[in-house]
Amino acid sequence: MVRGLFPQKEQTIILDMLERSVVFLSPATIYTIIKNARWLSTAWNIANIYLASLGAKTLTDDTPTIIGMSEETAWYVSMEYLITTYPFDDFMMHKATHIFHNSKREII
Repeated sequence: MVRGLFPQKEQTIILDMLERSVVFLSPATIYTIIKNARWLSTAWNIANIYLASLGAKTLTDDTPTIIGMSEETAWYVSMEYLITTYPFDDFMMHKATHIFHNSKREII
């Protein structure tokens, strides 16, 4: 997508920005991510995504079944996303477009 939408001279910068924006929820990262969440609702949702990806009980019974979420220029994704076998999964592409939309070109 980046190679098709952006001039060659900007592609490395855009790919670097995307790399910083995608945050995988793993045992090594979950504590810091929740601790540093900007809003309590973000911490709550991230915790539920992570717990669900482990097959553990979520914080509430009505937690939606999702494998990731975006907020501003960050995309939080469970490791479950990497093992799904749905042939038309485009969640990463969809969230990348949100990151493009929410990022100021001058800042990148």
